Amino acid sequence: MQELFINLIFPHYCCACGKIGTLLCNRCRYHIVNDGYGACVICRLPVQSSEALCKSCRVPYSRAWCVAAHEGAVRRLISDLKFERVKAVGQVLGSLLADSMPELPSGVTVVPVPTVAQHIRQRGYDHCALIARTFAKDKGVNYAEILSRQTSTTQRGAGRRDRLTQAKRAFAVKHAVSGVVILVDDVFTTGATLRYAAEKAREAGASDVWIAIISREPLD
Repeated sequence: MQELFINLIFPHYCCACGKIGTLLCNRCRYHIVNDGYGACVICRLPVQSSEALCKSCRVPYSRAWCVAAHEGAVRRLISDLKFERVKAVGQVLGSLLADSMPELPSGVTVVPVPTVAQHIRQRGYDHCALIARTFAKDKGVNYAEILSRQTSTTQRGAGRRDRLTQAKRAFAVKHAVSGVVILVDDVFTTGATLRYAAEKAREAGASDVWIAIISREPLD
């Protein structure tokens, strides 16, 4: 109720075109979804399918989707969600992710990549969980938090080697799962976080792991 009241006094503007009344208008949403990412998230070489994983890259997940490169409206939305406490962006990004992907089998389980506890306290919410819940709801599939965050280290500003070291010990299994797991994260940089989260999801019992991310940002 409080958030609704604030929006009436200080309405949102589309982060792409500035249209009043929404964080991302339908026209700008259409262009983002229609343009797609069009490359492998690992090697960044072009791919022919709608997925973001080529057949040459070897990772502990078999399928991947990415909404867009980490730039423009998508970058602003993620920044607002993570650093400006615009909680409503979580639903916008979750819905955008759902629109960017094909229909899913009914048996899959959507799992957010766990956020550092300190960041959850600072923001008042887990931004990845917000995205993943909306995504799962829009797709009509299960949602579960099967992983926990074991460390408090953050990867923002860290180099490739440090990111790999941090991610390797970042996650633990909370409870078992079965069937296909779709890991949801906001930004893919080196891929270290999703690599080790995927390994833990398999330890939890997942028969296969797919990933769905909002944006791809090169480390450099």
